[in-house]
Amino acid sequence: MAEAGIRRKTQLLLQTISPVYNTYDELVKKKLKRGKFPQTKTGIIKMVGMSLEFSSLASWIVITPQCNNWTIAYVFLVSDSIGFLGQLILFLLFSLGLTIKNPGRWISADVGFNFFVSLLTIIDAILTLKMCVNNKSLIYRLAEILGICGAGVELLSCVAILLMYRYVEDDVEGSTQTPPRSLANQRKSIFA
Repeated sequence: MAEAGIRRKTQLLLQTISPVYNTYDELVKKKLKRGKFPQTKTGIIKMVGMSLEFSSLASWIVITPQCNNWTIAYVFLVSDSIGFLGQLILFLLFSLGLTIKNPGRWISADVGFNFFVSLLTIIDAILTLKMCVNNKSLIYRLAEILGICGAGVELLSCVAILLMYRYVEDDVEGSTQTPPRSLANQRKSIFA
């Protein structure tokens, strides 16, 4: 009983001396609430990356002619599809607010997955551009070019989500909060 009172008084003293306003996780949790993530800069970058990846997939299915090396063309298609679907799932998890309880774990999973898959997609797209000799015209290379652009934006989204997690925005002058003053009667000096 006495220990709980001492612990409570210690916490009150520490709060008046050095109050804690917002930690990184608390700031990120505000941005990861349900419906808030698509409105952030990181969410917009992820939407642009997903639209480029989807455009790459659609143009590969519609435009790409018969390639003489189908194995590398299908590897590009698979890596681009995995990148799009993985980014879509992670975007939905962030947008629906399902990552609020442990944002650090989900952000590191997002960065690791997107970094690996985007590098794989860039390598596969470059190999497809080099090995498919039937792709002489720019229109036939559109899928690979869009894939490279989409994977590049995915890499940019990795940086953006790390910055969102680690960067604390500066307060505007005059908006700093002052710790509450104790209203308890303070002892007066006997010499005053």
